Amino acid sequence: MIELNHLRYFYEVAKAGSFTNAARSLRISQSALSKTVALLEAREGVKLLQRSKSGVTLTALGSVVFEQAEEIFAAAAAVRTTFRNHREVCEGTLRIGASDHIVNYLLAPRAGALHRKYPALLPSVFAGTPPEVADKILKGELEFGLSFKKMNIPGLVYEATRSLEMAIVYKPGLLPAGKGKSPAELLENAGYISSIRRGPKQHPSPELFAVIGKDPKVVFESNSQETQKRLCVAGAGFAYLARFMVEEELKNGTLQEFPLAETPTLTVFVGRKKSAPLSFNGRAFLKEMQLDRKRGAA
Repeated sequence: MIELNHLRYFYEVAKAGSFTNAARSLRISQSALSKTVALLEAREGVKLLQRSKSGVTLTALGSVVFEQAEEIFAAAAAVRTTFRNHREVCEGTLRIGASDHIVNYLLAPRAGALHRKYPALLPSVFAGTPPEVADKILKGELEFGLSFKKMNIPGLVYEATRSLEMAIVYKPGLLPAGKGKSPAELLENAGYISSIRRGPKQHPSPELFAVIGKDPKVVFESNSQETQKRLCVAGAGFAYLARFMVEEELKNGTLQEFPLAETPTLTVFVGRKKSAPLSFNGRAFLKEMQLDRKRGAA
């Protein structure tokens, strides 16, 4: 019978790409880790890893075993979650993902209250793009993700929570009055700080297109909303951001808001595996963050 601890060590080495990184993560010596994985290979009469000075790579068989091990340990984690949910105890590590601006402006301000209420809970937050977060959810590395975008990926489901106001913002003086120019033309001349597009033909922002009626000229791209904000403050162009990100800058005059007939909104979605309902930890976390159910615009 396979020793699960040995399989776990192989899995962690393969995931980390080296014995050094895996040993650091597992907090054991590199030599002990190497001997354990070698023992697994010797007992089963197989070769799972190709070792080199730069790290390790999986053999063809190793790739198959790695995927199977991933399923085994994901199932074990699900069993632990089932036990915890039955006891309704908020404790242990909760691994989630979110866009950087959601982490910085929605989650961080409530982190202190969360810790005081649930001192045994350890939120582990991966900040990344919606595709990166979705990939980690599918791999079982995250329980759920928070984003403004739903990814059309089989096996994932998304539930709406809060709707948040958006704003077109720019540095004062960036939009000089243009005689006879429409608002859209003024924005076009200023240039748009966009998310990174897959190609030049992709709309920089479908939501923004709906607001101003045309695609703006893109002058900068970044997958980080925080970077977009900093570029905007520096006068690089205008940005389309969640209002909660720029409230302070609008109050002190660092940024100005472009007036619109109606205030646009975007919804924060919770994405998770279709086969994995939210744990008690996850539900408690979302409730404390006021992201546990559909709410009005804020």
